[in-house]
Amino acid sequence: GRNFVLRAQVDQFLGGLAFGNRANSTESAWPVQSLPLLTLQLGAAWYWSWPEDQLRFYTAFDMGSRWMYPQFKIFVPEPVVPFTLEPLVGWDFRWADRHSLYFELGPTIEYAPDPELFLASLKHDASNVQIQLGGPFFLEFPLKAKVGYRWSF
Repeated sequence: GRNFVLRAQVDQFLGGLAFGNRANSTESAWPVQSLPLLTLQLGAAWYWSWPEDQLRFYTAFDMGSRWMYPQFKIFVPEPVVPFTLEPLVGWDFRWADRHSLYFELGPTIEYAPDPELFLASLKHDASNVQIQLGGPFFLEFPLKAKVGYRWSF
């Protein structure tokens, strides 16, 4: 039959390239900006394809807890959006027993305990759109796409 699986995932972002206006001479010429952010996710998925299929389709729902450690000194919940929910559709391609590549796509629902702080934190020229669902919940577009490697127990 079909498979129901529990999932756990760790997403780590340690730094990225900063392509901003560098007119301020006090800024470093090094274009890497450190924004340490860790997301711990737990979720569940339902595989609609048979376990022996090489290309399998699934739907999933993940809950995430976001953590940061500014200047690598203290580990604290991310204050603006400490929790996320992600309904996803995905496909994985199994090339060997317990090894697969996956592609997932879905929106992110963000929990912002202080909606005004969340809206103030957004860049006005950003390509992302946040729709307030009510109270502290926001739906982020465009859809988030994930590509990765999965090893199963």
